Amino acid sequence: MTALDETTRRWDRLLEWASEVGSGSWARWREGCAGAGRGAVDAAHVLSSLGHVEFDWLADRFAMAPTAAVWLARSGGLVFVTGWRPRGLYESISAALNEGDYDVFLHDPVGGQSGPSTWYLQGQPRDIVRLCEDLEIPLTVDGSAAIADKLVPLTLEAVAVRDEPSDRHPRRYFHPVHGPRPDPRDGREKRLWWYDETRRSTAWLRNEEGWWRIPTREYGPYLAHSKDWLAWAGFTMRLIVPWHAPLPPLHARAAALASGRAPIAANDGPWGPSTAYLNVDNETARTIAESLRGSLRTLPGR
Repeated sequence: MTALDETTRRWDRLLEWASEVGSGSWARWREGCAGAGRGAVDAAHVLSSLGHVEFDWLADRFAMAPTAAVWLARSGGLVFVTGWRPRGLYESISAALNEGDYDVFLHDPVGGQSGPSTWYLQGQPRDIVRLCEDLEIPLTVDGSAAIADKLVPLTLEAVAVRDEPSDRHPRRYFHPVHGPRPDPRDGREKRLWWYDETRRSTAWLRNEEGWWRIPTREYGPYLAHSKDWLAWAGFTMRLIVPWHAPLPPLHARAAALASGRAPIAANDGPWGPSTAYLNVDNETARTIAESLRGSLRTLPGR
């Protein structure tokens, strides 16, 4: 088996820990992330986008998703294994392949990214289906497009609740180019605000109707600013997202499940430092952008 770098091993330890725990509070999640040397918010975003873990920001809880297999489009027949990954699962799949009559190959875990190692199956389609049935692992074809097709247009009422922020917490305003920035004013201006609460910074929007709390803060920038933030590099099949406006969880999952890989750093986005999701086709990228009230930019020659 190919050796993995230390960064990937830390991500794998966190995913294994979460799989053994199964579910818990946000405080428990932070403890697990600290033990693995990972930032809690970053880890939540990465592992959620890859389909491993689900988060409930209203209840402040996490839970592992069941183990699942996703047949990746435009990948030469690769099948990505996601969800619950407890200790010994890789060996169990390997043993099933060695003992059974399957024309299926389990690749060595793939590292070298800002996330856990990626597990890929590859082989005859009928044997992939039979293996997943025998192991009771749900199999989905092109999960990226399937999720993207279910995205609905973003509205304030769908993702925000009427509430009032507490002035006990420090606040920053959200700059549409630079992200959260300190602001000396009283915080009552009609704009998007970041309140630095105990759990993580939360998004609050003030408009003509008053205050709105946005529990999943990633929706905030796309609600407050009508900008065509997302870009698509057709030559390399990458969906490029500005670093200060990461995709909301379902949109991130639609993008990440195109490759089974966490997004990588990119410096060629139209808004400066960005992240890029790999192997995303134009239709899926456009669907994601339009569901966030924007249009997709196409970067020529990239």
